[in-house]
Amino acid sequence: MYIGEYDEYATEDGSSDSPSQSRLEKFISANLGVGEFEKIMYYSPISNPSLTEFKKTQKILMKRYANVERVKDAEIIGILIGTVVCDNYMNIINLLKRAILKSGKKFYEVLVGKINEPKLKNFQFVDLYIMIACPQMTLVDYKMFSTHVVSPHEALLALRPESYLWDSKIITDFNSLLNYS
Repeated sequence: MYIGEYDEYATEDGSSDSPSQSRLEKFISANLGVGEFEKIMYYSPISNPSLTEFKKTQKILMKRYANVERVKDAEIIGILIGTVVCDNYMNIINLLKRAILKSGKKFYEVLVGKINEPKLKNFQFVDLYIMIACPQMTLVDYKMFSTHVVSPHEALLALRPESYLWDSKIITDFNSLLNYS
């Protein structure tokens, strides 16, 4: 599979010295399953004019799956509301709240806009956070914060395993998640 020039996957600050694993990881986590493609290639016309194979697909997906296990272990979950303009954002929040309560865990809702480390540090008693945002912002790079931030799909995989099955993809669209329930 050819993804394109990796400039599109540059880091958030605009630099493109090396491929940003976080943007490429977001693309892979949301669009590809293990074994779905034999090879994933990227290139940079600036630093590396030849095609380079991206070999960490399975590792990325397993790191995302580790988030599912973290949700299972968490006692207190924070729901980070980073949007109020996406369709059905309240429905997904209510679905998550019901699933959290049904599993015997506690939750806090936090309206954050754009997340950063100081905002997350204000709630040190929270074991992990679920990010409610537009599909492009739902998958948070696991290296960015000292606290784990998971997607709604990862949380539902852990909280409602009978309804949401792991198929090596992370769904970032609320409407698709709501159709499962």
